[in-house]
Amino acid sequence: MTGCDSAHFDLAADLVASLRDASGLAVTIGFIHVGDDPLPPAIAERVDHVAQVTGDRFHAEQRRGFRLAYLMVKPRIPELFPGYDAYIWLDGDTWV
Repeated sequence: MTGCDSAHFDLAADLVASLRDASGLAVTIGFIHVGDDPLPPAIAERVDHVAQVTGDRFHAEQRRGFRLAYLMVKPRIPELFPGYDAYIWLDGDTWV
């Protein structure tokens, strides 16, 4: 699991590529897409599931990158991606 808004798509694309390269299809990758900006193909084509969360209530542009915390997304991961026994969150600047 990872996710971000458009401010961090480049980092997330690198993470997803490294995870897919290291694990192939042995892992299921979920991505939480925050906001309305289009999801880049470098992410969309490498993840298995995408949950989009709008930032409708988040209007402070100077705080971009903190939307996941503000929108309390991480506690909702089982709701957004049901059916798994375990979930592992990797921040966008993680390299596998």
